[in-house]
Amino acid sequence: MRILGIGLVMWGCILGILRWRKGRLAELSFLKEQIDFVIYAKARMTIEMCSITEILSGFCQSGMLHRHLNNLAMELEQHCYPSGEIAWSCYWKGKEAICPFGSHAETWQKVSLGLFGRNLEENERVLSACQRELEGIYEEERREFRRKDKIVTPVALTMAFLVVILLC
Repeated sequence: MRILGIGLVMWGCILGILRWRKGRLAELSFLKEQIDFVIYAKARMTIEMCSITEILSGFCQSGMLHRHLNNLAMELEQHCYPSGEIAWSCYWKGKEAICPFGSHAETWQKVSLGLFGRNLEENERVLSACQRELEGIYEEERREFRRKDKIVTPVALTMAFLVVILLC
């Protein structure tokens, strides 16, 4: 019976570590998708002169952002909002539970200034600034993940071994 208890404690610890890692990696992946979208939008806007709805619906990655951008493009096509910036702001306002924006929500909101601005040069400048900010945040989050991963895994396993010792 003790062996079963020991096994369950260790299994729970390992599952907890894996779940934490999966969540953090999903957040990093979503942030990387946002960076890729800003690069994509800047290229499509300046080189190909595409419309905003074409840019939003044309971003084809397999992640979570693709689905949200398609939904936003449909809302823009239906003229549900008086301006694109308002549509962008309203759409993402309720998505914090789904999308792990965290500390970079302001930067993601600034992307709308680059997408829905009137001047192409200004739009490119704003998108470039947002890209640099998001890349900086991504690198910082990645370093933080590595640092925490080096701490969380050994501490969690040590705590599991202490529980196992207490069970014996």
